[in-house]
Amino acid sequence: MSRAISSTLLASILSPSPTVTTTATSSYSTISASPSCVTVTPGKYGYVPSSACNAQWNYSPSFAAAVLFSCLFGLVTVTHIFLAAKQKKRYCWVLIMGCIWETASFILRSLGAHNQQNSNESVYSTLLLLLAPLWVNAFVYMVLGRMIHFFIPEKVIFGIKAASVTKYFVWLDVVSFSVQIVGGVMISTNGSASINVDGTHVYMGGVGLQECFILCFMALATTFHRRMLVLESRGETAGRTGWKKLLFTLYAVLTLITIRIIYRLVEWSGGQNSSSNSVPYHEAYNYCLDALPVFGSMAILCIIHPGFVLVGPDSEFPKLTRVEKKEQKRVKKELKQTKKEEKKYKKMNQTQTKEAFGQHGQYNQRGTDAASARNTTLLMIAEDLPKLARSIHMLQLTDAAGFFEEGVEYHGIHFGIDMQDLKTDKSGVKVQKQLLEPFKEIRGPRLSLHLTGPVDSA
Repeated sequence: MSRAISSTLLASILSPSPTVTTTATSSYSTISASPSCVTVTPGKYGYVPSSACNAQWNYSPSFAAAVLFSCLFGLVTVTHIFLAAKQKKRYCWVLIMGCIWETASFILRSLGAHNQQNSNESVYSTLLLLLAPLWVNAFVYMVLGRMIHFFIPEKVIFGIKAASVTKYFVWLDVVSFSVQIVGGVMISTNGSASINVDGTHVYMGGVGLQECFILCFMALATTFHRRMLVLESRGETAGRTGWKKLLFTLYAVLTLITIRIIYRLVEWSGGQNSSSNSVPYHEAYNYCLDALPVFGSMAILCIIHPGFVLVGPDSEFPKLTRVEKKEQKRVKKELKQTKKEEKKYKKMNQTQTKEAFGQHGQYNQRGTDAASARNTTLLMIAEDLPKLARSIHMLQLTDAAGFFEEGVEYHGIHFGIDMQDLKTDKSGVKVQKQLLEPFKEIRGPRLSLHLTGPVDSA
């Protein structure tokens, strides 16, 4: 037993780096040495096999490839900053942010390639790489919303306002982003195996959500496409061109992002066992199916930039000034207060009317007579006439216009209406409907409206 252990230790001392150090366990009946954890002495640039406890990468990252893609993403970042400034498209900051994240990811990867035991470079590089494409998604959503606002006369698609299209899908992207960032953090940290597995599942769920939202968006984009073809055939595009090339650019970008999503789903769904799933352990897959498609999507948007097509009036959503926003807020507040007062008045009026007539249309004396009840009810109506702007359809009108002689007859009680409250044109009928609004909640027989006198043709 001691000879076997001594031989193992001697071999570990004499073997070249990287060196494997194992922890041995034994029993009285069986002589064995089974490693519970493998710690490997780092070799050149800190490389250790992916199975080692101190491995920060699943492979030895290529320094040259990392530098190349750092330069490529840096180039598209500078280009998009220039185009956004030249075309004065402020919303392009979203895409620029995605470019910056990709650039930073590969800069950290290039540093990590020569310092493979630095966990910070590995963690942050991986996290930025996983999340950066979500910025591209958000940018595509913002562009299509502006295309709807720019090209569609009614500025609506599927019954959704152009600005709302952007808002809804960007928020959905934020949901996907949040789920993926939680999963990405769980995967990137040096936690237990169970935490890494849970993180993988969470991240895959976020990626699945991202693709689901992309498919919903593609359905909306296809509807916009068909609508534009109809407008173009009718010559109703108002001389605005370029929508096809920009829309096909968005199609291409989302297709490239989808390729990247499929790769990530395949990578994580196969587990982290190198014997059954070799995808995570070959860096070439990462470059060909993630970095390259994302770079392609950003490069295409450099060639066919939204600023080249969306030019002039309606190319941006209308932006309210501070004074306009304040006024809009004031109007909304007043409208809300008016509705609240109308509701309060209606409830009060219904209560008072029911007290006068009883629950079943029977007049309740309560020490008063019909005349006092009539005067009280009509006074309530006349005082708040501007607020009774809703017409009712419970009355059978026999003439288009006219005036009341006896007014409303209800269970033998005649309600006269002051002629000053009437208009003698066609809108007079509508005024009468408004005056009768408080009665529509009364149970019992229908009110009858008696029109007499000459018909005014005015």
